[in-house]
Amino acid sequence: MVAFTANRNYPYSQSTDDADVAGDIEALARAIDLDMAAVMASVLPRRMARVRNLSTVKQFFPASVQTELTFDFVDVDNAGIVDLGSFNTRMTPTSAGLWCVWGAIEVPNAFANGDEFMIRKNGLELTRYTPHDDDPQGETVMRTICSVGTANGTTDYFSLTFNPIAATSEYRISNKHMACFRLTNT
Repeated sequence: MVAFTANRNYPYSQSTDDADVAGDIEALARAIDLDMAAVMASVLPRRMARVRNLSTVKQFFPASVQTELTFDFVDVDNAGIVDLGSFNTRMTPTSAGLWCVWGAIEVPNAFANGDEFMIRKNGLELTRYTPHDDDPQGETVMRTICSVGTANGTTDYFSLTFNPIAATSEYRISNKHMACFRLTNT
């Protein structure tokens, strides 16, 4: 007589059962398969989005002006967070909670130590990247920034801004990225 495990209800043979190795393995495999399908269906994917710039046209960043980064391609958006047609500079989380926001921008290395790179929430500074004097050698350097902030799930939005504050630094930049994912519900 077949018995079943207490927690997951998987079938197994008892020592008094007739030997049917193939049938018992098939019954166990089917039970595991059905159980895992049910588990996967019950797990909600983490709400997230990622955008970047694919255009060959570089965005202009004038010196000493805090300019929002623009994006033209959605890599992933499983929760309706991005609307590039209406707002190509922001992500608007569609569920309330604590959100992790990440950004990256590749800037020329010549004057990179004087720039400002910020994550903003509703247009106000959430966090800023602090340049270092020991940037790696090369023509460009990748600035990355990360922060967390709450979102109400309707009107709160996140954006990135860049400001080449040196008076002689005006950049045209195309390599830029932004992503966010929900950490917790509020």
